[in-house]
Amino acid sequence: MKKGFIALAIILWILFLGCLGAVFYLSFQDGEAAKEFGSDIIKSTAKWYYGTEDIAPDIMLEFTYRFRQIGRILIFTLLGIIGTATIHATFYRLHWVFRTLISITLLILVAVFTERYKVYLPTRHFSEREMLYSIYGVLIGFGIVSIITSIYTFAHYLSGRIANTKVNA
Repeated sequence: MKKGFIALAIILWILFLGCLGAVFYLSFQDGEAAKEFGSDIIKSTAKWYYGTEDIAPDIMLEFTYRFRQIGRILIFTLLGIIGTATIHATFYRLHWVFRTLISITLLILVAVFTERYKVYLPTRHFSEREMLYSIYGVLIGFGIVSIITSIYTFAHYLSGRIANTKVNA
């Protein structure tokens, strides 16, 4: 492995494990701690969004749910981006099909694991919808890295073809 790839792989693994740790911390809190975490941010965001401090409780519950699900999708998208980049940098010698399979399998397993095991936590429950949001998030992150990688590969391919055309002319 080249020294540049080793350094990149180490940095990406640190970022990936840090992001994974954050996901596990947020996912495996008990229900009361999860409610408390970020409630001030959610309340201030709701006040800003609705333009008033008097928000009906049912509207606040709906806003909180949506806010948390958007956060879920964003953190799992970040996990998907960093995880896919980490696998691609670590296993750069493998064919892209194998790197893709390793990445997508690992990311989907994390998304499913974090939701399925909530049934073992006090005041938490399994939600198929929330598991799908997590899967959507990692798939979006995986897709972003895949598009960037494909564009880079195609540009590299074209630059080689253009260079070969100039040499042969």
